[in-house]
Amino acid sequence: MQPAAACSVQAGAMPAIAAAPDRATFVGELVATLNHALIALRKLPMPIVAAVQGPVAGGGLGLVLAADIVVSSESAKFVSGYAEIGLSPDCGVSALLPAIVGVRRAALLTLTRLTLNATTAREWGLVSVVCPPGELDAQLFDLISELRSRPSRALGMSARLLRRASENSYERQVCAEADCVASLSATPESVARLASFIGTAERTGRLGAR
Repeated sequence: MQPAAACSVQAGAMPAIAAAPDRATFVGELVATLNHALIALRKLPMPIVAAVQGPVAGGGLGLVLAADIVVSSESAKFVSGYAEIGLSPDCGVSALLPAIVGVRRAALLTLTRLTLNATTAREWGLVSVVCPPGELDAQLFDLISELRSRPSRALGMSARLLRRASENSYERQVCAEADCVASLSATPESVARLASFIGTAERTGRLGAR
């Protein structure tokens, strides 16, 4: 199982929408298809990594929000674009944007023409890492290599816990944490890593530091 998935964010299908004879039906079916894909993406038992270069708008913004880690080129721009063409958010934007950047900033980005550059997007929490355009592939490779070197099941469960945090009550979330950590503690990989950690701590005298 791959512990990370990389995706490239591009613009939406505005020309197809404009040309559709029955726009309401076309848009409804299109968004339903995208929603199924995004819901399936968010359920993946692995960290989701998005690589962004160039402009991101509309449904592309929803794809960025669905990722766990976002690596962005300095050339990237982020804009809602919905109000500009008389539409409301879709693709999970209204569900995830307020939780990530805050309600006030989400309203500003959604209801106005505000465009964020990559640096501001990182300051808002929309982006995890910003790098020069020529270094995007290398940055992405290094990140995914690191993720692949770590326990895949532990990373997958951790990512899914974080995705569900805004949906669950505190009580439900801590119960989910308890179930996950108990399950992971019995895996061969965790047993081996914990034994190695204890052995190193004993040799260095750190085990009794507390």
